[in-house]
Amino acid sequence: MLVYASLAILPLLAGVGASPLNKKATFSVSRNPDFPLDVVDELEAKAMPGVETWMAGKDNANGCTLENAAVRREWGDLSVAEREEYVAAVLCLQKLPSKAPEGKAPGALSRFDDFVATHMTQAMMLHSPTNLMVVSLGPVGIIVNDIPKNPRSDGLGSNPRCLRRDVNKFSAAGAKANYTYNLITENAGIDAFYNRYLGQPQLKDDPNPWGPSRFLRFPGDPYFYFHHGMLDRVWWIWQMQDPAARVNLIPGTGAPAMNHPGMPMNRRQSSATIVDLGWTAPAVPITELNDSLGGNGGKFCYVYV
Repeated sequence: MLVYASLAILPLLAGVGASPLNKKATFSVSRNPDFPLDVVDELEAKAMPGVETWMAGKDNANGCTLENAAVRREWGDLSVAEREEYVAAVLCLQKLPSKAPEGKAPGALSRFDDFVATHMTQAMMLHSPTNLMVVSLGPVGIIVNDIPKNPRSDGLGSNPRCLRRDVNKFSAAGAKANYTYNLITENAGIDAFYNRYLGQPQLKDDPNPWGPSRFLRFPGDPYFYFHHGMLDRVWWIWQMQDPAARVNLIPGTGAPAMNHPGMPMNRRQSSATIVDLGWTAPAVPITELNDSLGGNGGKFCYVYV
């Protein structure tokens, strides 16, 4: 369900369709009693006093404050009405026409498909289509499980079929709070954090050696955006351990370029890097996407609980 996308892309993808937003900002939001706080939740809570101090001295928040910031919450903490509102929003995207330029992604039949096409062109790697929901774009690369081949070599042609979810129990076994906690607390440097975040190098002598972003999910599945919301939250909690020092850090600027196996994309970046998602969203400097509390010209103004 995870992807090897640049950290800078995550807020854009997650901001569109991941965890829903609670428009009334408050840090005393109700939590589902069936899911007690884990060590990562507690780490986030302990960071908030430092976030408040940082925000009090911040001069580039673009009108964003902790008082007016949206609060992103886990699905289990939402009311039934809020969940229904989220589902309605996804269905709306699936009904709206695509904005893809003619010939660019003819298989994109809806606005929802636009995000799938954007991910396919940006992530540059194979994803495993894995319950039913019809998808049109892809696949790219190796064809498995009798999935029909896409009429275009880049996977952007029209190829309607049922979506299948093939959950790998071994990958899922590693998706536990202790792995995420260790990721955040044991990797102070941005490149060390980013590499472990992507599962590279794999943990030695560990039965679950993958990082949080090794669990693949095709973006045609709405669950994909919940996962991206989780990834954004992990990154946000890591940043908030020392926001003044970490918010403006960019992965790949302080280490040699590294290509991840299966992803022919150079991860080396600089403060001049522009994140261009084509017709899906305006091009934005990478530095504007790092900050959820005032970044992107003030369009980003949210926290996680």
